[in-house]
Amino acid sequence: MNWTLEEFAFPLYLAFCMGFVALAGMWRMVKLEKQRLLCELVVAQSEEETAEKKEKAAASPPM
Repeated sequence: MNWTLEEFAFPLYLAFCMGFVALAGMWRMVKLEKQRLLCELVVAQSEEETAEKKEKAAASPPM
């Protein structure tokens, strides 16, 4: 089958659009994963600071 430019343009356009949508979806997932990891890091750091404060409070004599 001989493909002319007119016959090939629509499938090529469709493939380009699907590829663009796939890349946009992957980009969104990467951003969400980075945000999730950052939130986990902040929570872990906050819990660590809270534990340190409790240890200091338990080690210091009451007044």
